Amino acid sequence: MLAFMGIRSNNIMNHKLSINQKMWITASLISIMFLLLLFFFNRTLSKSENIGISNASEVMYEDQKDKVKVATHSMALSLGEIIKSEQDDQQQLEIIRGAVDPIRFESDQSGYFFVYHKTTVVALPPKKELIGNDLSDSKDTQGIYFVRELYKEAKNGGGFVDYVFPKPGAGDQPKIGYAEMIPGTDYWIGTGVYLDNIATTRAHIEEQIGEAVRSQNLIMYLFVVPLFLGILVALFFISRSIVIPLRKVSENLSDAANQVSSASAMVSQSGQSLAEGSTQQAASIQETSASLSELNSKTHENSENARRADHFMQETNTVIESADQEMKNLAISMTQISESSNEIHRIIKTIDDIAFQTNLLALNAAVEAARAGDAGAGFAVVASEVRSLAVRAAESARNTTQLIDTTSKRIQEGEESAERTKVAFSQIQDSSSKVADIIAEISTASEEQANGIEQISTAVNEMNTVTQQNTATAEEAAGSSEEMAAQAKEMENMAVELSLVVNGNQNQSALKTSFSPSLKSFAPGKKSWALRSFLILLFATFGLAKAQTVKIGGFVSSETYFDSKEGIASRESNVLLFSKKPMYDNLGNDLTDVRSFHMVSFNSRLRASVSEVEAFGAKSSAVIEFDFLGTGESFVNMPRMRHAYVNLDWEKSSLLMGQYWHPMFNPICFPQVMGWGGAAPVNVLSRNNQVRFTYQLSPSVSANISALSHRDFTSNGPDGYSSKYIRNSGIPEMNLHMEYKNESIMAGFTSGFKSIKPRTVTPAGYKTDETLQSWHANAFITYTSKKIHAKFTTIYGQNMTNFLMIGGYAEKSVQPEKITYTNLTTSSYWTEISSRGEKFKAALFAGYTINHGASETIIGSTPVFYGRGTDIASIYRIAPRITFKNGPLLWGLEYTWTSAAYGTPDIKGKVRNTEDVSMYRIQIAAIYTF
Repeated sequence: MLAFMGIRSNNIMNHKLSINQKMWITASLISIMFLLLLFFFNRTLSKSENIGISNASEVMYEDQKDKVKVATHSMALSLGEIIKSEQDDQQQLEIIRGAVDPIRFESDQSGYFFVYHKTTVVALPPKKELIGNDLSDSKDTQGIYFVRELYKEAKNGGGFVDYVFPKPGAGDQPKIGYAEMIPGTDYWIGTGVYLDNIATTRAHIEEQIGEAVRSQNLIMYLFVVPLFLGILVALFFISRSIVIPLRKVSENLSDAANQVSSASAMVSQSGQSLAEGSTQQAASIQETSASLSELNSKTHENSENARRADHFMQETNTVIESADQEMKNLAISMTQISESSNEIHRIIKTIDDIAFQTNLLALNAAVEAARAGDAGAGFAVVASEVRSLAVRAAESARNTTQLIDTTSKRIQEGEESAERTKVAFSQIQDSSSKVADIIAEISTASEEQANGIEQISTAVNEMNTVTQQNTATAEEAAGSSEEMAAQAKEMENMAVELSLVVNGNQNQSALKTSFSPSLKSFAPGKKSWALRSFLILLFATFGLAKAQTVKIGGFVSSETYFDSKEGIASRESNVLLFSKKPMYDNLGNDLTDVRSFHMVSFNSRLRASVSEVEAFGAKSSAVIEFDFLGTGESFVNMPRMRHAYVNLDWEKSSLLMGQYWHPMFNPICFPQVMGWGGAAPVNVLSRNNQVRFTYQLSPSVSANISALSHRDFTSNGPDGYSSKYIRNSGIPEMNLHMEYKNESIMAGFTSGFKSIKPRTVTPAGYKTDETLQSWHANAFITYTSKKIHAKFTTIYGQNMTNFLMIGGYAEKSVQPEKITYTNLTTSSYWTEISSRGEKFKAALFAGYTINHGASETIIGSTPVFYGRGTDIASIYRIAPRITFKNGPLLWGLEYTWTSAAYGTPDIKGKVRNTEDVSMYRIQIAAIYTF
């Protein structure tokens, strides 16, 4: 290492490049590498952006074609199935028009179905005035006779036609239509979607991707450019810190330094060879050792300088050992980086496999959705979006794999370079040890030589730091390239995890932005996620309270039923109350005499409960229960909360808060018919938000009192069914319930009172505080033996609409500033007897309900009634059933016959001149309980 003392001597001028020049050459190479890295990065990012947008457009176009094809095919099959049993052509047309008329799709409601007979309009919802017209001569702005072309494609088994058609509010827009024949008929059905929706979505995606790219580019330049400039400035000062000390050493050398100039030149050459990665350092150190041997004969001053040089060489040897260890650590780190790259490559391969399997599942889901008909239309869109995400995820995985392969290759090259540097340092260490031995034998003098060696050692150490910084900079640049490439891709939850592994947390916001359109298209899924989040929160809360019992249960139900005629029902006719009032045409035919067939599964149920948790000195429990019946006809298959309550149970009393069965509905004594409505309107059916306090009077007798509000089950009034009527009254519904129970008999009664305010303002604009008070009560008894289970209930009440029963109230008198009301009273009686076999059971339900009318005269020529079935005098209902259970699966068959006596209410609401209208339902169900 003594040769470094002469690094600025005359001998060094024989070299073509100085250390300062080599440092700036290194800086120039780093600059070129940096610029090339930015160039290729921006080029790759721009190309990926263009490919992503182009592929998204193609996928959206194909998805639109698949959507209209699946929707039209499903509608054609459904219409063919519905009208195949109808022989009358006119009736078929009415059924078809009634089926397609209310259907609208697309976010702007521009999608609809149309039906033609050849080229004559049969059904055209937006322009019903064209029904019956021949549109064979209709053509678009490009001269395409689109009706003829659609008819031709329909006759050929179904096909697509591209044409231009006016869009409300947007003028002429390109449109893609699909048509096919309705099976078993001469009619064909078609639909179409406007392609400007694709252009709008493409522009939205392009804007989002562009914004993300611009944002990340700005962040990159704000971070990388100052970092690069900082590196150049650091290199400048590092170069100066090396050159200036070497110049000082050269100026302070004595004549003795001239004698060892050749050795210093060799040491200098070794240092330069170290920066260049060569192996010349060993030879230089050997020559330096020979030169140092000649210094033994020097003067006392040289001996003193040599001793100082010996001390400095010992420190240098320590530094070289440390540098050698750092190079070993660098080699280990490079190996670990290579292994991490291989692991990332395997993760990308896994994502690609998942994307491929997701694509297959999405295709299968689309096929299954097509088979499900209208009920699967929404799910078909979901499956299409999932497929689109899978395709994009696969493309992103392949692009990322290519980037990772390139990075792995560069890491391997860096690992090989580190290994060569490690060998060089090892050789330097050996040479330094020999130099130290030689200098130890020289006289303990030569202070100037010792200072020079110390300064050279400092410069070498700074050069080693620069090398490490350059390596770290290269690794950081590679990592930044991977990070920016990953942030330009669209990936679902696995893509976010990969980003955390490779790039850290900085690409979270970009991923959220790129996924936002897909998340918006899954609007129905929000309900299911809300349910899952609620359950997780519920279990976590009680888990912290050291819950001992957590249960999740429910059942999956599949029901198939046939109705002999139309009935008053909801939820796709699943909730059947009674037969519909006849409506006759000019020939005396009953228009409601229409048979129907249904298959449903939305009665499936999910229940979660947590119990045996100590709170307030009581055993607390909580229950939440959902089904998928929805809260209205348009929300079928959506989650609907049935029960959600908290119960505190002390030894003799309990307090329940939340939504639970109305006290008039007894969970033990109720008709266990297969129909969802629980034999309504013969029996009460109601759930309410309530506060209920129960006290155990004796081991067999209990009583409870409850205060309730109305929510899902409400009274009717001037503004339709609403919970505001009881809210406006200012007081809750109150109920008292008594119950006796032993091993074989349970009996009891319930009585209650409610007050509603139908109006707060009269039609004439006057404020009114008139309310209507109603009473209701029931009595029940059950008997259980080893062979049978018998139940009997009688119900009597006023304004029973909120119990899903017939009745209500009427306007007794009407004045501009005041309207008074009177209740309609109803009573009901039912019984049910069933066997108690372990697997096979047979049961019979029979019930009767009657409308007693009002106790007061209704003033006015045209009475105004609010309620349900106010024109029905009575209802009979008989329902025998058989069930067979094996393990968790139950099969059931039920026949339900119901008859309603329709007539005309008189001035007291009593229904006169009745006509019995009956219907029957045959129902088959399979229920799996878990």
